[in-house]
Amino acid sequence: MIASQVAVSVALVAIASLCARHVVAAASRDSGMDLDRLALVRFDFNAQGWSEARATRAVERIAQAAAREDGTEAVAVVSGLPIRRLGRSTDMTTPDRPFTPRYYGQGVTWIAATPAVFSTLGVPIVAGRPFDERDSVASAAAVVLSERAAHGLFDTTDVVGRQVLRRRAPTARTAGSVDTLTIVGVAADTEKGEGAPIEGTAYVPLLQNYEPLLTIAARTTRDPRGAVLALEKLARQLEPELGVIDAGTGTALSGVENLAFEIMGALSGMLGLAAMVLAMAGLYGVLSYVVVQRTHEIGVRVALGASTRQIMRLILMDGVRPVIEGLIIGFVIADLAEMAMRPALARPLPAIDATMLALVPVPFLIAALVACYLPSRRAAAVDPNVALRHS
Repeated sequence: MIASQVAVSVALVAIASLCARHVVAAASRDSGMDLDRLALVRFDFNAQGWSEARATRAVERIAQAAAREDGTEAVAVVSGLPIRRLGRSTDMTTPDRPFTPRYYGQGVTWIAATPAVFSTLGVPIVAGRPFDERDSVASAAAVVLSERAAHGLFDTTDVVGRQVLRRRAPTARTAGSVDTLTIVGVAADTEKGEGAPIEGTAYVPLLQNYEPLLTIAARTTRDPRGAVLALEKLARQLEPELGVIDAGTGTALSGVENLAFEIMGALSGMLGLAAMVLAMAGLYGVLSYVVVQRTHEIGVRVALGASTRQIMRLILMDGVRPVIEGLIIGFVIADLAEMAMRPALARPLPAIDATMLALVPVPFLIAALVACYLPSRRAAAVDPNVALRHS
């Protein structure tokens, strides 16, 4: 019972620590964009049941009105942001290595947007050009790859004019297909530094690639929270039937991906600390009961010549052993949990770090020693004649 209590509490505390370190690492990651100055309002036109034409007209009206607001520098309509898990993923490959049933290509973050996306998000074009009015519905499909995506597909950023293949996933209405896109430009990477994703981003014109989940992004010189409220107000005024599914600053919405880790970390921490307190509180009672049950054995040992020090060492070793076993099992469980959570982490983080090894075992070992000390002293003082007579 002691070992299991210790194992559970150690595992929960370790998972809470892992979640907290992940949130800190994600918050310190360089997004490659000035998210603090972005105001975002999101719409789901599938949920609204709106057609592509109606949805396109609605977001264009709101974006044009937002561009006329005081303090607005640039406005774009985007299907997502080039940030981990805030953009939809798709598969791409090159014509010389086409898709096969066993080869799925390279995963990239797929962003359909209006031409102002690069100035709005603050993502510079490092080669070629951004897509613009030349890339209409009737023209060849265009794409701007991020540097990381270009390197992954071609091992170079000198890719302007080349073609890539994109596999369109099947839906309830359409069968899967493969589209050919021409690279017109290369954009700088977002999410730089340690923990950055390796897949890169593909930016495509919204006119050529409609997405029903759309976001109006406005770069502002004023308080972005005020700009968010202004965007929501414009949406309600211009399109009263259109519902906003989410709104906030770029920093706030990009932090939503860590909400699950924050909740899980808080719950694990509270449960772990509660289990730790219960384990340490119950340790004394359990060990005292065990010592009482071994009174006859201790009396025999004393009668055979065991010293007080030997009796105390015996009780201490027997009391600390399940605590050590629980610590080992708890750390193993925490390591397995880290392996399961690894795909969702901003970067690989060990479940057991130096701080965990230094701090978590200490209260359990101290509690075990204190809980064992008094029963062991009482056991060592047992009169062997009394112990044998009552056995």
